Amino acid sequence: VATQGALSDSPYAPSPTRHPLDPTSMSPALPQGGKISTANVKSALDWELYRTYGLPGPGSYECTGKVMGSIDREPGITLSKGKRQSTLDTVMRLAGRLPGPGDYEMSDPDSIQARLQRQANRLAQTHALSQSQRHAEHGGLGG
Repeated sequence: VATQGALSDSPYAPSPTRHPLDPTSMSPALPQGGKISTANVKSALDWELYRTYGLPGPGSYECTGKVMGSIDREPGITLSKGKRQSTLDTVMRLAGRLPGPGDYEMSDPDSIQARLQRQANRLAQTHALSQSQRHAEHGGLGG
């Protein structure tokens, strides 16, 4: 109990009377309404104008040498001379491979029901198998 008294008498012990909650006494004086910088920073447009200042404008100079698209360009590699297909051309080509109405015979409804029943049975077997594997992995705990 004697240590409590010694600790509470310490000038560093927290106490509302020793540490007033006056915000001005707890923070250093900051300038009010000061400027961070006085620099005149260029905008993106200013930088573009600065970069292109002095460059010749369109049509103010003569092209010398060979330019892509000119008739007398140098021989090189050609990847393809075929006409490029548009998206619509591709969709039409792929749709042409699909059967349309009347291109196939309808199955007997009974055979459709039998096929659906087989698929349902397979799904049930797969589900039961996965449940038993999960049960075995968890040592018989959980479902």
